[in-house]
Amino acid sequence: AAQGDAPGTLTPSDLHSNQPSPARQLPSEMSSSDWGNGSEEGGVKVPGLFVPGQSLANLGKALSKGSNLRNVEMQWRLNSIGRCLAMSIPPPFRAPHIPGLTVLIPHLREDILSRREDLFSGHESGVPLIDWVRVRYRDEFDAFVARMREGGFWKTCPEDLGHWSEYSDEQWQAICMWASMRLQTLWRTVAGMSLYRAVLQCHYEAQADKKSKLAQAGIWNPSECFTCLVSMQLYRSFTATQLEHTNQMFETFPDTLKVAFLDYAEKNLTADSDSVHERLPRRYFSCLIDRSCPLGTAAGGLSARSPLVPRTGTAADVDAVGAKTLATVVTPSATGAQVEPRSASLPGQQPQESQHQPPQQRLRESKFRTAARADVANWRSENSDAALATLRRQPKYRIELPGFPILGDGKSDNQNHAIPFTRGTFVQCIDANQGAYFEQMLLLPCVL
Repeated sequence: AAQGDAPGTLTPSDLHSNQPSPARQLPSEMSSSDWGNGSEEGGVKVPGLFVPGQSLANLGKALSKGSNLRNVEMQWRLNSIGRCLAMSIPPPFRAPHIPGLTVLIPHLREDILSRREDLFSGHESGVPLIDWVRVRYRDEFDAFVARMREGGFWKTCPEDLGHWSEYSDEQWQAICMWASMRLQTLWRTVAGMSLYRAVLQCHYEAQADKKSKLAQAGIWNPSECFTCLVSMQLYRSFTATQLEHTNQMFETFPDTLKVAFLDYAEKNLTADSDSVHERLPRRYFSCLIDRSCPLGTAAGGLSARSPLVPRTGTAADVDAVGAKTLATVVTPSATGAQVEPRSASLPGQQPQESQHQPPQQRLRESKFRTAARADVANWRSENSDAALATLRRQPKYRIELPGFPILGDGKSDNQNHAIPFTRGTFVQCIDANQGAYFEQMLLLPCVL
C-alpha cells in the first residue's frame, strides 16, 4: 500500500491474501459473535432468520411446501437463497472498497425486446406465443394485470384476459415488457445484471465504512464499481426497431449500460501514412456508446440496409443484397398471407401459376401481393438512411483495430474487441439469454 493510505483501504495484495483485510471485516457495531448468536450488544441484533446454518435453509423448505406459496419459481428462489446463506461464506467487502466489476454480454441477432408481432399477430396457424407464456406463468400474469389495474395504468381491460386483440397499443407495450422478462431476450439479461448496482447501494447503506472519504455522501457512486457492457457486433446494421429498443434500454438503465460495437470505413488517402495494411479493403473500429452520446449523427460505414454486402461489392451488389434482405421481411405474420415466388416465363406469356388458377384465387393473391408491396415500402421508409441516422448514437470512444476482428469464434471474438472498454478488477462473461435475481446479487461482495 502507498504511504498515507487510510486504515481499511483495500490494496491489491488483499485480493489474494488468506487473512481478512479491513475492507472485509464486519462493522464495529456487528462483531462475529453478534453475527453468530443474534445478540443485542452494540444496539444491533441480527435476526435469527439470517444466522448461518440455522433457520433460513429450513424456512425455504417449509415455505416451498406451504399451501399459500404455489409459485414454483418463488419456491426455487427461496430454496436457493436459503442454501447459499446456510453455507460457510466469507464476510463481504465493505463499501466503498468493493473491487470493480464489468459484466460483458455478447449480442449478435438475439431479440432485444419482444414485439407484439412475435407474441400475437392474429394470423397464427397454431397457438400464439403469448398464450404459451401466459399459461406457463399464469399466476404471475394475473398479478401483473392486477398491478396495472390498481395502479391506474389500465383503466379498461378485456373481461377475458386471453382476448389479445382487444388490448390497446399502450397495454401491449406493458405486455411486451412483461413477456420479455420471461423469454430469451437481451432485455432480461441486462435488467438482471443491472441489479448489481442496486445491490452495491444496498451494501453501502447497510455496512459502509464511514471512516473512508470515498464513502462520504455525494462521493460514493455504485456506478463506479459496476459496468454492464453489451458487445453489439451488428449495431451498425440494426433496423429502426432494434435501434429503438436499444435506446429504450439506455433510458431504462442509464447509469450502468454501455454498448460496444464494430464500425468500419473505406480506406482513404491517409491509409498508407496510418500504416493500414495494403490487403485490408476497409478500416475497422471498436466504438463505445452510452446514454450520454447524442442521437442523430451516423458514424462512417455502408448503409444499414445491406449488412450482407461483400467487402469488395459494387453499388449494384448493394442494391441486389438490399432487395433480397427486404424480401425476407414479408412474412405471414405481417400480411396475413404467404407470398409464393412466381415461376419463370417467356416474354409475352403469363406465369404458369395463373394459367390454371380460378379468377377468385388470382384476385386474392393479387391483393396479398399488393399488401406485401405496401409492407416492403413501409419498411423501406422506416429503415432509410435518414431515418436510421436519427436513431443511432455518436460514439464516445473509437479505437482502430488492426484488422477484421471476427476471425472464426464469433462469440469470443465479439467479446474480445470490447475488452478495452471494461473497467475494474473482474470481468464476468454472461450469455445474452440469462436472467438474475436481486437476492443472488446480494452475495456478490462475498464472492469477490
